[in-house]
Amino acid sequence: MKKILVVGEPLCVYKDAVMKRFSVLADETRMIPMPLSETLLFHTKDMDRDGKYSKQLAELTKIHDTVSGLLGSKSFYTDMDKLFASARGKLDFCVGGMARYRFAKLLSASAPAFDGVLMVQSNEENAGIIGKTLADEYDEEIQLPLAIASLDFEHGLNEEAAKSFLHYL
Repeated sequence: MKKILVVGEPLCVYKDAVMKRFSVLADETRMIPMPLSETLLFHTKDMDRDGKYSKQLAELTKIHDTVSGLLGSKSFYTDMDKLFASARGKLDFCVGGMARYRFAKLLSASAPAFDGVLMVQSNEENAGIIGKTLADEYDEEIQLPLAIASLDFEHGLNEEAAKSFLHYL
């Protein structure tokens, strides 16, 4: 079964009602949401440029390490240093909407861990627009072979679009 990494606006990725709009893919793929502890840790580190949140960072790091330890080496977590290196110099100005994490995860996703990436966001969400634009600009850094689709939750995914996406997996 093909594995799809779902990256995007957290309120879209972790909400069942939104993800049901992409249920066309559920029969033929395993949809794996971006790891929440990784998402929160990256975003908090990204926001903590002056060291104000060192206590919270220590707690989040402990939670993240526990979760990734429980899931083992075959989990879908990416090394934090690798994620930050992926984003460095590309989105240094943009921490809102977890855009840097989402883009770094897109750049670090690779086969065989994933066969494709589904970028999900609300309609006209700024970080989503930036992500789509940068995905085109940095397409040589995206570790292929991966099929990538960028969708908004308002329109979901119709059967024809799903078949097209699955074809490229």
